[in-house]
Amino acid sequence: MELQKVLRMNGGQGESSYARNSCFQEISLGFLHPFLEECIHDMKLMIPCERFCIADLGCSAGPNTVVVAEAISMAVQKKYAQASPPLPIPELQVFFADLPCNDFNLLFRTMPPALMSSNIKEEEEELENFNMINGCNDSLLDDDGKVISTAHQESRRYFAAGVAGSFHTRLFPRNSLHFVYSSYSLHWLSRVPIEIKDKSSRSWNGKRVFISKDGPMEVAEAYLAQFQKDFSSFLTARAQEIVKGGCMFIYLSGRDTADPRDQGASGVIGDILEAAFNDMLSQHAGTD
Repeated sequence: MELQKVLRMNGGQGESSYARNSCFQEISLGFLHPFLEECIHDMKLMIPCERFCIADLGCSAGPNTVVVAEAISMAVQKKYAQASPPLPIPELQVFFADLPCNDFNLLFRTMPPALMSSNIKEEEEELENFNMINGCNDSLLDDDGKVISTAHQESRRYFAAGVAGSFHTRLFPRNSLHFVYSSYSLHWLSRVPIEIKDKSSRSWNGKRVFISKDGPMEVAEAYLAQFQKDFSSFLTARAQEIVKGGCMFIYLSGRDTADPRDQGASGVIGDILEAAFNDMLSQHAGTD
């Protein structure tokens, strides 16, 4: 089965869901916020611009996704409003893109309503109705019943759409995007390198499920080569989709050494997963 058909963050709102276990990414968003605003502030204004299109690639689902969309949309509105002279603020369209198995249902259930009316009283009534309905059923709650997502308590001033597909390929028409955002996503490869599963190859990874610091260098080099191919495909696709003068903001994990076997904190997690998988296999073998 193709990796893209099964790979996803754990959906839903349960104890093991991504929505409840993405606090590390949430902390990073606070760090990234000023850089994100600066990036949009330095963009060239699109004049005239009736619709400003934004894409979050590898959006997943949960409160962080909505926070990012709100931060980007507010920064864009601010840029147009503070222009000299002030320019009409274009309508904002945010595309939330991820693999088909992503929990888009959760994403859109917890997303605040789009309030585009010029009638303030009408907006307030619509928002109140949304909170009454969504707050009781679809809020992200912790074990004590405390709301861990406040996204549903606010309104949004952008149109939202989901896009299912791999960001390693084209997802949008040519010259259709003004701003592209992606964080903690590009380390996911489009496939497992072929050499890793070939027992006759020097890159065969044996029983390991990750890059190990004490493993063969060929394994790390195979993963590195696959990443380079995927990243090149990603950039090629975005080059066709982003309008002239558009912008892209990317954040991904890195390392402070040249050794591709050094995976930092991710390597520790990989070692733990590997030990757990091997333990499960040994227990299963013992029951045969």
